[in-house]
Parts: sequence; structure tokens; C-alpha cells
Amino acid sequence: MQLESFRKILGVRVFQSPGVVSTAPVTGVSSSPLSSKLTLGAGKADGVLNYMPITVPSGLVGIVTDTSENSATVRTILDPLSRVGITVKDKGGQGIAIGQSDGRIRVIEYFEDEKIAIGDTVETQSRGGLFPRGILVGEVISILPKDPNKLTIEFLVKPAADIPNLIEVSLIKPL
Repeated sequence: MQLESFRKILGVRVFQSPGVVSTAPVTGVSSSPLSSKLTLGAGKADGVLNYMPITVPSGLVGIVTDTSENSATVRTILDPLSRVGITVKDKGGQGIAIGQSDGRIRVIEYFEDEKIAIGDTVETQSRGGLFPRGILVGEVISILPKDPNKLTIEFLVKPAADIPNLIEVSLIKPL
């Protein structure tokens, strides 16, 4: 079991962030139209800090928002209060990803460098943000009609991580 945890840490360290420090079990999932949170079976005693990004090998999960001695609360990227700076891989541009209660992510205020398309890969874009750059967020599944009065576009993303079914997550040192 511990060997598998080390393999996951190594995978996250190589493909997402060299700042990964440990893994933690998911002990609870809470989802409603108003929030999407996870409870971790690790806390301050295990080195968990507020604002630690949380990932799995498949992609971004969220960020630690509260810690106690032996547990922590994670606001997932599906939470309507979540805000993640993103870009579309290999196409540039930047926008803000906001969670939705239907299990998708809505990207708003996206300034395109190149035209995006359904199937494009969305990843974190950290310019002074909380998340390291280049962590997979998901895939573009719908491009919403453009408001002719705006310079930006909006689109929907299917998250890469299967957040409601997670068993264990990786914790990354806060930026």
C-alpha cells in the first residue's frame, strides 16, 4: 500500500509539480448546489497546510481551505466558489475556471490567443495564483455563444479528475 502511494507521488512530481510532498486518504465527500468539498484523513500533524493544491495523477482536484490536527477540508474545482487561473494547452490565452454544481467547470473571461476547439486540453496558468502552472484541469466540451459586446469567450470543461470517487489525493507545497 505504501509503495503504491510513493508511485503516485512520483508520478505527480514528474508530470505535475516537483512540489508534491505527500498523499492523504479521502475520508468524506460533500457535494451540493452550493459547494463541493472533500475531507482528508490528514491534517496539521501530518504537515497539511491551508492553500495546499490537491491533485491526483489524472489532474487538479482543488485546494485545502481548512485544517485541524488530524483532518483537512478541500474546496474542489467543482465548487461554485472555486476560482482557478487557466489556459488552453499549446494555444495560450487565459481565463478563470469556476466550478458548477452539475459536475462541469465554466471558464469565463477567457482571452483567446488562438481559436479553441472542443477536445482541447485545459491546464492551470499560474501568474501569482495558488496553483503551479501546467496541471491538467480537463477538456473543452462546449464553447458558449460569444457575447458581441465582450472581448472574451466562455466555455465548459469536463474535469480530468473523477472528484466524487477519489480515494487518495496528492498534496503540493503551497506557492
